[in-house]
Amino acid sequence: MAKGVLCDVNFGGSSAATALISGMIALALEANSHLTARDIKHVLIESCDHKGLNESSLFKRNGAGYYYHNVFGFGYPVATRMIQLAKSWKILSELLYDTHVSNLNGHQRCEVKLYVTCNTTNTCIEKTEQILVHVTFAHPANHKASIVAASPKGTRSVLFERAISSGDLIHGSFKAIFLSNHFWGENPNGTWTIHLGSAACNYSEGKSFIQNVSISVYGTGTGRGFGEIHLSEKLNNKKTNSTPKITSRRQYMLLSDFRTDISYESVFYLRTDFCYLVSLCCLVTCFIIFLYWAAPK
Repeated sequence: MAKGVLCDVNFGGSSAATALISGMIALALEANSHLTARDIKHVLIESCDHKGLNESSLFKRNGAGYYYHNVFGFGYPVATRMIQLAKSWKILSELLYDTHVSNLNGHQRCEVKLYVTCNTTNTCIEKTEQILVHVTFAHPANHKASIVAASPKGTRSVLFERAISSGDLIHGSFKAIFLSNHFWGENPNGTWTIHLGSAACNYSEGKSFIQNVSISVYGTGTGRGFGEIHLSEKLNNKKTNSTPKITSRRQYMLLSDFRTDISYESVFYLRTDFCYLVSLCCLVTCFIIFLYWAAPK
């Protein structure tokens, strides 16, 4: 390092994390250039640890034995583990996808149970990689609400928790798609529970209740697979059987900022692509700053 160059030990947040994780992924790809985006996601999770963090005591263990946190995911990846896994990585089974929809028949409920099982098309998911929860619920403005998903194994994932403003509502309803990786490795078959937490969940007044909910499960098992998830795939492409693009960068996606000109599926893509663009800009900026600091004075 050039003389006089100082190290910033207070640089943190998503900007620092993006640069560090990008470097780790680069090392994994150098060890095995055949890794796909889905392989990298597996390698990251399998190499994670949570010991030594201030939040370590708040990590919980899911039904498959993986430790997770509602904010910090599976913890931090260990670079040496990533490289070792990358070198010996084996091809993954094909990705399977299945959706299960609730039938509320107009009933006002703050808790909905859905039964997930192998469907009639012979698709049977045995290990979950992630879920998407599509939910629409009525809610008064300026009241706090939370959405919690619980798996058949008892794992609970907080998908959403904040006050809902009037701008988030369309005709008094809130509609969004929530993503969770917290059920990684679990067998999804059984009864799932989607709970709407709100002080307005009063059945006599009917101010807050779930109107529609469905769970889309992605994972491995037996059946016809959908192949690899590519960043260029579009969710609204009706001519193919390609699966939606998946990201673990955010725990949930809010769709209320967009209206009828853009489909909810397209919004999911726009939010994800924007996150990747911001991350790329941060990474380039960090590299330029480093070159400036390291240059001989």
